[in-house]
Formats: sequence, structure tokens, C-alpha cells
Amino acid sequence: SKAVRANTRLIVLTASSNVTGTILPYKEVGEIARRKGIIYLVDGAQGAGVLPLDVKTMNISLLAFPGHKSLMGPQGTGGLYVNESVNLAPIIQGGTGSHSFETVQPLFMPDVIECGTLNTPGIVGLGAGIEFILKTGTDTILKRKELLITKLYEGLAAHKKIKLYSTAENHKNSGIIAFIINGTDSSEIANLLDSRYHIATRPGFHCAPLAHKALGTEKTGLLRLSLGYFNTLDEIQYAIDSIKEITETNLS
Repeated sequence: SKAVRANTRLIVLTASSNVTGTILPYKEVGEIARRKGIIYLVDGAQGAGVLPLDVKTMNISLLAFPGHKSLMGPQGTGGLYVNESVNLAPIIQGGTGSHSFETVQPLFMPDVIECGTLNTPGIVGLGAGIEFILKTGTDTILKRKELLITKLYEGLAAHKKIKLYSTAENHKNSGIIAFIINGTDSSEIANLLDSRYHIATRPGFHCAPLAHKALGTEKTGLLRLSLGYFNTLDEIQYAIDSIKEITETNLS
């Protein structure tokens, strides 16, 4: 609340860090935005599909999200919720779609910000993922992820050479365990996990250089393990055992 100035026009917050999985206080910030009368944009990339995101009760003016993460849709899909009180002016225009005889983009929503041909097959796939989530419930999905997070965190925390940057505390992690091994470049570890154990991870800086500077990992990056609803406890144990073997090798 103290960070809001007299000239603040927009508050932007990610629901959950894509680097560490930490869930941020997006509900509380929404209440601040409501009291101050400020437009509130939430980045739901890491939260949509696993965290409750109610645009009405949380006073979210704009909600952006990709389809390929916890919404279980294909890559190249996503969405932007825009409250009717917000007027967006497009910076790029293309095929005018529903008014194809016109030379400019239609002025009504959502056509004004939807230029060109939409990715219909991708949207159908995204719809299937969302349908599964609605049937299963985000509470059930988050509880499942928390079970996996706890097992993975405890298994990795037992090794002195591993430094963890995520939390295993319930309701504070959306499904990521980030770590480094003995100060080794995260890409080197990712390559070993892929080539030797067929475990897919995400090394590097995760399009978040400022977050890595804040964490002090701008030289090595972090290795990110993203846990999904369909992961099993056996797979988690296999990952723990594989990473343990790597810690016992001579890493640079």
C-alpha cells in the first residue's frame, strides 16, 4: 500500500513466481487496488489452473495467462481477461476479421484486440484442459501438487551440495522446486538429467533476470523442476535419486 503514489495508474503483480513457485499476495493487492481505485493487472502464467483466480472478488481488472502451463493446453494459446471498465487501444492491427470490409480494426470487444486468424485447434485443446480443471477443482490440484512438492523438497534438502530456492510450505508454492548444485551452472545439470536420466527440466534465467539478480543466481541460473497434477510419487523419487547421483560426481 505504501508503494502506491498519487500518480499510480496501474498495479501489476504475478500470482506466482515462475522462477521459484512462490505464491504472491495477489488477493490482498487486489483489495489495495480496489480501495485506491487503480487498475489491477495480474500475470496468471504460473497460477492459472492451480490457484483460485476470481476476477470479481479479487478486483482483477486485467488477467493475462498462457494456455500451456497449468491450464494443460497447447503451446501458442492463452488469454487476456479485460474488465468492461478498462479501455484498451491496440498497438498492432491485422486482419479485421468480423468486419473484413473495413480498413481498420473494429472498435468493440473482443474484436478490437483480436486481429488476424485465431488459433482454433489450439483454443479447442485449451478448452479441453480447462474443462478437466473445472471438473477436478483447483483445490484438488493444488493439494496434489503440495504432496509432490513436499516429497521432492525433503528429498533434495537432505543433500548438503543442493541449495534450494523454493518453499515447501503449504499454500505458498504453485508447483516449482528451484535449486542449484554446488554452484554449478544450471545448464550443465539440466544436460546431465536429460542425457543420463531422461528428466526434462528448465535451466537458466527463466526470462526473469531481475529475479535472479535478487536471488544472487545471475551467474549460474537455477534449475527448475515443474510438478504437474499427473506426476507420480515414483517419478518424484526417481528424480531425487537421479539428482543425488549427480551430486556425487565431480562437477565443475
